[in-house]
Formats: sequence, structure tokens, C-alpha cells
Amino acid sequence: MSSPAEKLTALIREHRTDFLVNYDVESYYKVNCGLCEEFAYEVHERFEHRHLAEVVYTEHYLDEMDNLDWDNLSIEVPEGLTRQEMELVRLGGHCFLEMQGRWYDAECPEEVDRLLDLPIFRRPVVLTLRRKGISTPDVETDDVITPPPCKVPNPEPKSRRAADDLSFA
Repeated sequence: MSSPAEKLTALIREHRTDFLVNYDVESYYKVNCGLCEEFAYEVHERFEHRHLAEVVYTEHYLDEMDNLDWDNLSIEVPEGLTRQEMELVRLGGHCFLEMQGRWYDAECPEEVDRLLDLPIFRRPVVLTLRRKGISTPDVETDDVITPPPCKVPNPEPKSRRAADDLSFA
């Protein structure tokens, strides 16, 4: 017998495939960029254990100053960033599903344990880390079309730059 989490994952996978056809969008990334609310509510309505899941918005995790509510969120600041730096990251509005402390959306039918690991949130975190000079992999999903890579390339390791500088001396 499947667990509620496995059933939700299967339902998201099934529904997102139908969603591409019914809403004439080309990728799960595009579903998350404008149709996330419709997607989350439709999945929730079809979910047999909907009493365990909730449709939530980015705003649910913000404080009165529109910053991430770290005190009420049981998540950690991404490695390489401070809370102050994270407050400058523009996560944007998003609608997704939360069940038992795990998060799901069209790009991420397999749950993530950390809210900021949803691909739609991870992309601006990657951008911020790279602008800081910290190398990090692009966000990859099982989308039907490869989602856009981070627009800032990975910085070269400092040791390599130092070796290159010496070769021109």
C-alpha cells in the first residue's frame, strides 16, 4: 500500500502531464511561472488525503516585513549565505503544496525537506551564491524541456585563477 506522500507524488506526476496539454504550456517550469496556483489547487482537489496537505503561498512563510520568517520556519539559511543576504534574494510569489513538513510543486513531485530546495526558489539562491563567487551546480529537474540554467556562470576556483595569473608573468 502506498503512503500519502507516494500518492501525492504520483498524482502530481500524472496531473502535470495532463496540465501541459490542457493549458498548452511546454514545461513544468512554465507551469510554475504563472499557472502554479491553478496547478496546486487542482492537485489538492484530486488528492484523496487532502486533509493532510495544504495549498500554500510564498507569503505564508514571510513575516510582517515580507522577509522569510526564520523564527517560525524550521529551515536553515542556505550554506554560503547569511540571513541578511538571504533577505535580498527575490524569491517571488509561488503557490505550492505542503504536507507534513515537506513541499511539492509541478517541477518537484518528489518532496523536498527544505522549502528553499524547491527549484523555483533554488534558482535565485544559486544566482546569489554565484554573484558572491561561490560555485554551485545549476538547478536540474526532470522537466520535458531543460529549465533555464542560471544566467551567471559558475566562478572559476580561486586556485585556478591564481595559477593562470602566474602563467602570464
